[in-house]
Amino acid sequence: MKAKIFTVIVFLILGTSISIFAQQGDKKDIELSKLINVYSNLEYNTLAFNDLKNKWIISDPMLVREIYNRFIVHDALREKGRKLSVDEIRQKTFAIQSGNVLILLRKRYYDNEIEYFAFVPYSEISKQNPRLLVDSVDDGFYLKSIIGNRLYKKIQAKSYFFSGITKKIFDVKAGYYFNLYLDLLEPNVMFWSTTSQRRNKYLISAFGKWGCDEIGLPGWHLRNYIMGMKLTYYDVVASDLDDYTYEVSAGVGMPSNTPYLSTLPKLTKLFKSGQDFYIRISGQPFKTLFPNFRNFFLDFELDYNVFNYKYSDYKIHRSLKFDSFKNFFVFKIYKKKIFNIFNLGMFKAGLGVSSHDIYRLQIDPTTQSVIDLDATKGFIDKFTNYAFSEIGIEKFGGLIQYDTDLLMAYNFVKGYPLVGVKAKFMISDSFGLDVRYYQTFGFKLQDIPWRTDTYFVFSPILKINY
Repeated sequence: MKAKIFTVIVFLILGTSISIFAQQGDKKDIELSKLINVYSNLEYNTLAFNDLKNKWIISDPMLVREIYNRFIVHDALREKGRKLSVDEIRQKTFAIQSGNVLILLRKRYYDNEIEYFAFVPYSEISKQNPRLLVDSVDDGFYLKSIIGNRLYKKIQAKSYFFSGITKKIFDVKAGYYFNLYLDLLEPNVMFWSTTSQRRNKYLISAFGKWGCDEIGLPGWHLRNYIMGMKLTYYDVVASDLDDYTYEVSAGVGMPSNTPYLSTLPKLTKLFKSGQDFYIRISGQPFKTLFPNFRNFFLDFELDYNVFNYKYSDYKIHRSLKFDSFKNFFVFKIYKKKIFNIFNLGMFKAGLGVSSHDIYRLQIDPTTQSVIDLDATKGFIDKFTNYAFSEIGIEKFGGLIQYDTDLLMAYNFVKGYPLVGVKAKFMISDSFGLDVRYYQTFGFKLQDIPWRTDTYFVFSPILKINY
């Protein structure tokens, strides 16, 4: 009987204790919830301005490592609120060491404090709701306690390379983002930019193009300088301006002269014989379908003769035979950033086909007309077809930047190979040189009197970007 009474007393004590502790626990949870509400309400709510707040991405792998290491030292890595195991930390650290993680930040609307900080895998950065590497930090003061005052101020001041992804309203100040790229062979002036949502960017540019390397024809053969407008779209603004999602260029050709004393036979004349329309479409369609499939580009380029010049357009009143190019196209598929070659740069490679036509024409003053001397040939028969491959190395960042390509092509109609090198060198991404050298082998000058077996061109480069 005493044992039973003792057991009942023990159960009563345990029940009372559990009830008391449960009430205390509930009370603590309520108090914590109240404190969170009070703290969150201390800050002026600017949710309606989230899309206009200053947002940027840190892509420097060494800076990302340094910040991530502070999180490890302060045991601040969390996933859905829980601490990570040693194996989980090692797994996420491997992603950091591989350079596959960026840092996404957002500044408060009314001051310079950071209100959002997150480690984001590279493959997730363009998504509407990216999957984070670990839990984000939503308080600048807590972030400062983790990474320290020095690093926090460095992030605030943006004293490093960063990619701004802040949304700009439609009537953005013209020229706020500007890229002046002066290269006589292919100039580009980006003069207007905007964004529709989140991290994307639209750029509008004026461009020029002199010659076509994939068919081995410099501008003095084509006698044509293409000028037009270009739209470039980025789903995420990156440090590499060539890492666009798609790019559409359209323009027209303007007559151009030979900027040197010609070494071609005097009997050979090359003239522009019509008005052409130029279009180029380039992009990464596979990235749209498969987000992890990046840096795989498709290019299509076409210059099409819309109408022929009339007799009166030439301003020549004597009988004259000449050659003229009217149409060309290039289709290319290539992959960038395949692998790093001994820290010299990223390897790239591509394959493609190209073609151009050639017309033999005569100005006849007696009939005041332009005669096609190869009128018996069909439209397709006047084309010369090439197959080509390209390999190259490109390096961005640092004091010196360069982009080199080795092109090897074969002319199936005339049966001769073409080998060429195109190289661009820049210092501090501001001053540089564009050099191109192409050599053909084994063709007979009497069969192709309108071209030389070698051409070498170069142009200084001046670039202003902000």
